[in-house]
Order: sequence, then C-alpha cells, then structure tokens
Amino acid sequence: MDNDELSLGSVRRLHQHGVDLYEAGQYQEAETQLRRALDVWGKIGSNPQEEYSATLNNLALVLKETKQLNEAETLLRRALECVEQQHGPNHPASTTTLNNLAGVLHDLNRLAEAEFFYGRILAIDEKHLGPEHPNVARDLSNYAGLLQQTNHIPEAESLYRRAYAIDQKAFGSDHTEIGNDLNNLAQLLDQRGKHEEAEPLFRTALQNYEKNLGPKHPSVAACLNNLGLLLCKTNRMPEAEALFRRAINISKDCFGKNHESVSRSLSNLAALLRSTRRIPEAIALLRRCLSIDEAIYEPGHIELVTTCANLGYAFMASGQLIEAEKFLRRAANGCLKFEVITGYDFPRKNELLYDYRKLLVQMRLGKTEIEAKMKSLSGL
Repeated sequence: MDNDELSLGSVRRLHQHGVDLYEAGQYQEAETQLRRALDVWGKIGSNPQEEYSATLNNLALVLKETKQLNEAETLLRRALECVEQQHGPNHPASTTTLNNLAGVLHDLNRLAEAEFFYGRILAIDEKHLGPEHPNVARDLSNYAGLLQQTNHIPEAESLYRRAYAIDQKAFGSDHTEIGNDLNNLAQLLDQRGKHEEAEPLFRTALQNYEKNLGPKHPSVAACLNNLGLLLCKTNRMPEAEALFRRAINISKDCFGKNHESVSRSLSNLAALLRSTRRIPEAIALLRRCLSIDEAIYEPGHIELVTTCANLGYAFMASGQLIEAEKFLRRAANGCLKFEVITGYDFPRKNELLYDYRKLLVQMRLGKTEIEAKMKSLSGL
C-alpha cells in the first residue's frame, strides 16, 4: 500500500464499500473489502475506536453469513473489548456487538451463552432507549428466534408480535425491517399450523424484500423457502417446487454451491420430491445436503440431525430399510448429543425416536433386539 492508501479516508472508503456489498448480498466481495479495511486499521492504528469496532463488526457479519463462525466470534470479542473499554459493560453502544456475538454463538450451537446475551441486550436497550425503540424490536426478534428453535413457541410469538408493532410505529409499512418481522412471524404461525394466517404475511414479506433488496438477495431466497414449505403443507406442489428451485439458484449465486443456504433449499426440494414419489432424486439431493452440512456443522447440530433424519425417511420411502436405519440411528444419536451440548430439549426428539423404533419393527427385529438398540442410543 502507498501512503495515500494508508489513511483514515482510505479505510472509511473500504469499509463503506464493504458494507454496501454486504447489504447487497455480495458476501465474497464484501469480505475482501472489509479485510482490506482491517489491514489498513492495523497499519494506521485503531482510532477512532468506534469506526475500528464497526469494521470488526461488519467483517464478522460477513463471516457469519459465510459460516466462518470461529473467526467471526474472535472479531466480535475484539470489538466488544473496544466498546466496553470506552463506554463500560452495560452501555447501549455495546448492544450491536453483543447481538452479533449472540447470533454467532447461536449458530455455533452454544445456545445457553446466546440466550444469556440476548437477555442482557434486551435489558440494556429497554433501560437506556425505552421499550418502543427500534433496537428493542431487533433484540426481541433475535431472542424470539432462539426461543422458537428451542420449542418455546408461545413466548416466541409474543416477542415477534411486539417487535412488529414497534417497527410499524417507527418505520411505517414499507421498510425492510417490516419484511423481516412479517417473515419471522409467518414462519412461526406456519409452524403452529396456522397456514391461512401465515401465507399472506409471507407473500407481503417477499414483495417487501424484492422491492427493497432486489430479486436475487439472500433474504428473498429465505422467504421463498418459507413460503414453499407452507405451499407443500397445503398441497400446492408445483408452485412450491418453482419457489424452491428459484431459492437454490439465488443461494448458489450469492454463496457458492457449498453453503448452508444451498443445503436448506436442496433439503426442502428433496422433501417435496419424496412426497411426490420421486425418491431417487430426493435421495441424491439429500446426499448433497449431507456433504455440505458435514463440512459446516459439528455432530449434534440441529441442521445436521435434520438432514440425517430426512435421508433416513427417504430411504424408508424407497424400501431401503438398512440404509434408513443407519441414518435414522445417526439422527437419533445426534438429537441426544444436541441436548448434551446445549442443555436444551431437541424440538422433535420424541417424534424422531418413535420413528426410529417404528423402523426397527418394520425391519422385523425381535423385541429384545429393538430394546437393546433403543437403550444403546447415546449423545456421548
């Protein structure tokens, strides 16, 4: 770098370019710009601290999206040190970094740590900013996402609705945050079987994202997946399939072919193919999902458990019971490992263990052998 590049003006330009690329869903390019900005900070010194911390935060957000989670955690803890040195540990200036850190811990399956931070963040923002501030809405949505994943559905719905009300008052009906709120709430309502209430919310969220973010943004892909799942549940398979295939293409363009977003879209399409009796295609897609997920997640992660279970169900549907048993057993062990690692109940454990036992019966194993296999399941 020459002297012109080693300046505060240069680092600001690199940082803003990286942020613009991140907001456009161009994560690889954003990472390049933000790493260059961080390199300049290293050469010119980390003042002003707020701007240096912002670069650490935004690079960490990019790394979170691209599943470089351990490095993202390191950067966020550095950013948090900067903020707390300047403002103290419970200042509202710290909550953006704390929220980002909690999100990374959530993705790393460290749910108890994530929940602690979500509760701390909400308390700080409510105290200093008031209960109707948009930052409080952000905090509520993040906390609700963890509650939803850990099967605390009524509590999560209450938080999502409160966040939506705050954002409506703060932003009106066309802001991107409204799209996020509608998508979150619709997903939870769909999970509760309230499909008629959820569908118009998904469609409004999708329109919001396409208008504000463009038709090829990752948030569009996520909403397409959610709406597609609802359409599957209400037996509108052709429309659902088109949405899943569009989501796959968007995710590949944004992240490359080996990202978790691609895996989730492939898994959704595979479930549709299984339900429409295209079993070999479904199995092929799920094997691709498994190879992606194994490279991203540690054993016991909820996404990896789900993929193994889905492969087991697909093999059951094809009559390949030995293969089905291998993957359902792996899923059953994985859900128990999830509980050991996180301290939380696996949301669908009883259903999964019931299905595994039913498969063993279908394989015509004796009662003693079935009981031995069930007792030998372990999360260790």
